[in-house]
Amino acid sequence: ATAVLPHGIAWDGTYFWTIDYATGVLRQYALDGTQQRTISTGKVSVYGIEYADGAIWFVEDGAAATDTAYAYWVKDGTLRTSWLTNMTAGAQAVAYDGQYLYLGNNGDTSIRVYTLGGTLSRTITGATGGPIAMTWNGENLVYARYDTAEFFRLENEKTILDGNVGIGTTAPGSKLGVAGALTVGSTY
Repeated sequence: ATAVLPHGIAWDGTYFWTIDYATGVLRQYALDGTQQRTISTGKVSVYGIEYADGAIWFVEDGAAATDTAYAYWVKDGTLRTSWLTNMTAGAQAVAYDGQYLYLGNNGDTSIRVYTLGGTLSRTITGATGGPIAMTWNGENLVYARYDTAEFFRLENEKTILDGNVGIGTTAPGSKLGVAGALTVGSTY
């Protein structure tokens, strides 16, 4: 069967995976595009997908409630774990760096960093636009903005490169936009 509204794609080292937004069905495909199997999760309004530590991870949008992260074992399709995020109706993107799971929040443009056990490690603020898709390239987190076709690289989890940065403004019109007084030099 064909994927229905696939949201994201993940690679487990042998197969690639998609998840259907409306039905929560995980689909496993060979490189030639042949569907290998499906896993019915029973979840709806699902976003993002990532392979991490033997499992496929995704987030279910909780609408007005808290979003939930889920992981299903690749080996047998059973539920590995689930935990509530501290995001409300906004988790859309998932990435894994080998240690932490990153959840991009389209609602407030933050990126929250969790252990695989669900413990919030830190929150990265200042992401430009709402992260709709993310990946880890071995050195940096790269994400796509929700409302434009722009991509951004997050370096050292603090500095957003490739885009405009605002101080005192959420809508900078140039590479660096400052709302208010600015002092430059060694004496402040």
